[in-house]
Amino acid sequence: MGNELQIAPQRPTLVDRIQSAWNGWFGPGVPVPPVAPSGTQPRQYDYPLAINQTWIPRAGEKVGFPHLRMLADGNYLIRALIDRIKARAATKSWHFRLKPLPGEYLAHTKDRSNQDPRVADLTRFFESPDSEHDFSEWLSMMLEDKLVIDAAAVEVQRNAGGGIINLLPIDGATIDILVDINGRRPRAPMPGYRQIIKGQPMLWMVDGIPDSPDHAQILYMPSNVRTHRLYGLSPVEETAAIIMTMIYKTAFHQDFYSDSDIPLSYMPMPENMSTPEMIRLVREMESAMAGSLQQRTRIYPVPYGSKIELLKVEEFNGLLEEWCARIFCYVLGETATPFIKQNNRATAQQADDTREESGEMPLLAWVKARIDRMVQRPDVFDAPDIEFIWDEEAETNPLIQAQVDQINIAIHTRTPNELRQRDGLSPITGGDEFPLAPAPGKQPGPQENEVDTTADQSGDDDGNDDDPLPPKKPKTPPTLSAKAAAQKKTSFRY
Repeated sequence: MGNELQIAPQRPTLVDRIQSAWNGWFGPGVPVPPVAPSGTQPRQYDYPLAINQTWIPRAGEKVGFPHLRMLADGNYLIRALIDRIKARAATKSWHFRLKPLPGEYLAHTKDRSNQDPRVADLTRFFESPDSEHDFSEWLSMMLEDKLVIDAAAVEVQRNAGGGIINLLPIDGATIDILVDINGRRPRAPMPGYRQIIKGQPMLWMVDGIPDSPDHAQILYMPSNVRTHRLYGLSPVEETAAIIMTMIYKTAFHQDFYSDSDIPLSYMPMPENMSTPEMIRLVREMESAMAGSLQQRTRIYPVPYGSKIELLKVEEFNGLLEEWCARIFCYVLGETATPFIKQNNRATAQQADDTREESGEMPLLAWVKARIDRMVQRPDVFDAPDIEFIWDEEAETNPLIQAQVDQINIAIHTRTPNELRQRDGLSPITGGDEFPLAPAPGKQPGPQENEVDTTADQSGDDDGNDDDPLPPKKPKTPPTLSAKAAAQKKTSFRY
């Protein structure tokens, strides 16, 4: 024991201690240093090398613009839903107004808007934004590209003085998006887009006031944008797989009715019946029933032992169509009530409310946001204090609308003449004033015939129980009930 050498433990050096603090036990390791030059900015996404050299729109996507258009037009179900959405959104009324100031009542905002000539000029301009179509037609074209290819685009056409003449809709499938070194769209005056016509780049387009006659100003408005893609994701692209399935099934059914050689039924003949006899029997029956409804409804004898065998044909409107309809309606925010078999009134009402919340309201909000951007941008109309507003719609149920009107009058939100003007009726005397609120503890109506009800109902103050009961309060003439008032209404449009 005494002869053993005492070996001191090896102490780590400074370099060892630094490496241990960085790596630790099974640590992450030293990161690889960046290879980009110093000062390089982050990129939005890892775009392909020399992406601007490819001028075909959506060249790197799995589904191209022509394919999306084919899917939307080739399937009857999603086409009907898209047209329904466009028709409902394009028929809503709208107006422009000044933005409300903090704490300002909307009535004061309305008065200021009526006195501002810019509001009237914008309203007059958007009644026909392209000088060819009215607002509903113009918006329908925008929504078509939004729902099908998610590439709504508008060209800003100016006169020689720089004033805006028209907002011309452009087929978004012809617009190719460019990127800068950071993977983002170049800002004006650099071109950010180019239009591809006949497969060739035709025109540079900028998102701002063009500084060259060879450039055009464009407002490119995708809805479902993503960081790793240049182009938007439309509802048609989301449901492309089931759209193709429905197209194949529709083509199958069409071939069954046009090119199929499978009969709807067949009738075996007796064994002792010859082929010429069978042919003669078939021809006699066909000649007797052809073109005559009376002959078809008569009884015809057939040989003994014959039995008609009906072939089962798959229904065209089956479970697949209903399932696809539910998917389409969910993606587009529509109600699937017209396409499902079992339904009731409560379910239909709930589906309609859901449609407004999940489908119609986001779509109208998208339209409002895009028009507000056109109006408020300094390189377009330069009116940052003006906004686009959808008009409030009246309730379609007359009874509910009558109840809402009564509440509005009671809380002094609407005067009677305002409601009559909304319904297209002439004003009445005193209709511009609010009815007086009843005194606390009293009911509205005539008060002169009221009696004191605080006395003892069993007699008067002398304690005589034989005194007659106080006279009953005379009934006031019945007022018009809400239901009767609702039945008299003919229109509830604002």
